Amino acid sequence: MAFQSLISLCPRRISIPRPSKIFTRKLMIPFASVSVISAKLLHIYAHRHALSTQDLIRWGTSFFFQDVAFILLVRMLLESRMPVLSILGAAITMAVLVLSCGTLACYMTIYTEPDWNNAGIVLDPAWWAVLPTGLASLAFVSATMTVVAAATQQFWIVIADMTSDALLWPFRRCMGKNKYQSLNQVPPIKYEDDTLNPSEDQSLRRYRDDDAAEQGLHFETQLPAPSKSALGGYIVCGAVALTTMLTTILRPHDPAYILMSWTLPLQPIVDLSGDGGPAAITSHNSSPNSIVHVLDGKTALADPIPLSWLPEGRPLQGFEDWYHNGAEHYSAEADPLKVSNMRDELVPDLRGKLAGVDIRHVIVVKMESIRKDVFPVKQGGKIWTKLAEATSNKTLSDEVRDRLATLTPLANTLTCDFDDGFDHANSTCRGGISANNAFTASTYTLKSVIATLCGIGPVAADFNVEAKSHFYQPCLTHVLHAFNSINHTETSKSSKEFQPYPWKSYYFQAATDSFDNQGALFPILGYKSENVITKEYLQSESARFGKSTLSDVNYFSIPEVALEDYIRDAFQSAKESKERVFLTHLTSTTHHAFGIPAEEHYVHMSEDKDLEDLSNYINAVGYSDRWLTKLLNILEEEGVANETLVVFAGDHGMPVAEDGVATYHNDETASFHVPIVFSHPNLPKVSIGDVVSTMQILPTVLDLLIESDSLSGESKRAATDLVQNYEGQSLLRPVHPAAENGHGDWQFSVTNPGGATLAARDGRNANWRLTFPITSGQDWHFVDASSNSTGIFSLSFDTLRSRAETQLGREVADWLEEAAIVSRWWLDENQKRWRYGKYTPNDNKKD
Repeated sequence: MAFQSLISLCPRRISIPRPSKIFTRKLMIPFASVSVISAKLLHIYAHRHALSTQDLIRWGTSFFFQDVAFILLVRMLLESRMPVLSILGAAITMAVLVLSCGTLACYMTIYTEPDWNNAGIVLDPAWWAVLPTGLASLAFVSATMTVVAAATQQFWIVIADMTSDALLWPFRRCMGKNKYQSLNQVPPIKYEDDTLNPSEDQSLRRYRDDDAAEQGLHFETQLPAPSKSALGGYIVCGAVALTTMLTTILRPHDPAYILMSWTLPLQPIVDLSGDGGPAAITSHNSSPNSIVHVLDGKTALADPIPLSWLPEGRPLQGFEDWYHNGAEHYSAEADPLKVSNMRDELVPDLRGKLAGVDIRHVIVVKMESIRKDVFPVKQGGKIWTKLAEATSNKTLSDEVRDRLATLTPLANTLTCDFDDGFDHANSTCRGGISANNAFTASTYTLKSVIATLCGIGPVAADFNVEAKSHFYQPCLTHVLHAFNSINHTETSKSSKEFQPYPWKSYYFQAATDSFDNQGALFPILGYKSENVITKEYLQSESARFGKSTLSDVNYFSIPEVALEDYIRDAFQSAKESKERVFLTHLTSTTHHAFGIPAEEHYVHMSEDKDLEDLSNYINAVGYSDRWLTKLLNILEEEGVANETLVVFAGDHGMPVAEDGVATYHNDETASFHVPIVFSHPNLPKVSIGDVVSTMQILPTVLDLLIESDSLSGESKRAATDLVQNYEGQSLLRPVHPAAENGHGDWQFSVTNPGGATLAARDGRNANWRLTFPITSGQDWHFVDASSNSTGIFSLSFDTLRSRAETQLGREVADWLEEAAIVSRWWLDENQKRWRYGKYTPNDNKKD
């Protein structure tokens, strides 16, 4: 009630002419207020799981102190007699309005706040195709904010004026000034809005704000003496402002509270300035076998392991460290976290059954955005349930049921998993090894590809910095090309004809290679330019099989069928030239916005518009399954199916059933959990339930080549030397959940785009996972995948550990401590291995 009466009794501010009547305080103050307050409310909402109710009650008002100060600063600038300050105030307001609209639109699109460290991507043309994704949200937010600011214009002006007056009142009293002191002489007054002209109201007297004049403010004031209701408003505004100040002063010095307090105009500066790296973790375990003592002063970098078979002279690509005296290289023997199973026997299902498996060719298929629960889709799964809950009777229509039942037949065949609740006329397995609890090493595609092809952890930094860094292990392409340089005079016992044939590597994708400088990776990974096929080449006049006229299915890619002729040609050429093919294929149709070719049959999976992305994703998954079926048919038609190992692995998942459309800063389990299948018609069916990572693909491929006797004697010895020096365990042998000292087989996943958070888990507790914030602004998060709970969130590790111990017990709390300590060590070690960040050699640093 007090504020309603204040609308007519509030101070009437009258300005002298300004540089632009557009940027008036009546317009700017509401925009400034709505911008920072809405952004702060979103900030609190985004971290709602990490903030306890007690935190909000005690210190919640302190989170708004900087916002209040900013609004008052803008008010002061706008009312300055100096035109340049008025313009500055208006410019700051408009800039903050843009920041606020962008922040809210970003959250509406991908359910996370923007990381201002990544703001520069808008200047990179390769990213422009992505930006329209959020345009609808941006337009909606901008329009809404404009309407709200206009509708509440007078309210914000009254609040700003009263708060300022209430805060200045003690100083005026001390200086003997009275704001409501009547003057006999008042100069003519010019009003911005004639409707506010009090001259028509004979009950109002003329007043002049002496204090405002002394402060350089450029307005005249026509004020009545304050009524009781107005006085109540002043008291409320002053009390609120005073409360924000007192709670800011009195609250504990907790980084979490500081994080929540930054006002929007300062947030980009805070993000860009950084905070010096991950937080330090205090250990409560001082035993000699504690993880702190195991890792203390340790690094996996040492002298390169002996490789007597390396040729002398010009260094082989990927093996440069062996040719430079004093160079350090990754050493599994020196790695304190390394868990090896290479001395173990093969798993029982594989013993004595690999000698007859011919592996002349190897294909690695990285499947874009394929989460494990769509490989294959199962009745009653997360996606099924999501669709059913959106219907009025909680039951799927026959059309939707039929679409799901026939969505992923190839996935059933590859995994030999037909226990999906659907009827299958044909339940024939193709044969192979399937991992059911595999996580990607990164939810950012390019980093995931690197981890798979090179068996290494990608750089824990945003985007494709690997292209400018030191690869600390040879990739699979490098290893196979190294085999080419070895003298193949010695054959193995089986003497398979193709053993001495040279390897030729190809990289095929129907997507662009301009995104995030991907094209620079191909030569580094060992692919010759003439053996790389991407969208740019397919749509060029020089394309070997003619320029593709296929329409885009998303903002990166055309349909994969454009690659069919090139895949056939690779194997035909290998047959004629007596070569061995190593083909890497990255699919792309399942990338957002999940489009499929127009001629493909599309099934609407839900009438709920909120599930449109999920519907599109499901249809894209079906198209991907059909394309991969065609790929295997090509191998059959070319007569190479029985001598080709095909590795299928998701590059990352997609939290689309969890209401997300991107893995950016997303730590849902669905973002990490991916399928891994080693498929060959003559491989026995093997299902692995252990905790594994996509980093284990490379050592497993080498192990398969060795155990299947698909390498010559010299190459086999070389592969044996190398396979033991990779971080991951082979999936042909029993996977050890822990090392001999009892510490876990730790696996890490770098979250998209790389430098925000790190996910850590180990083999001892298959369902436990810690999200470790690499930079400030991210939540600590513990999740137990075996429960339906969203987990425990916190903005500090100590709070996370305390909550975990209270809610789940000491065992979980101790595990979290170990996970945090290991993660922090790994992040520093990761930079050492890549010679990145503070470990960049001086001669490589850019000014």
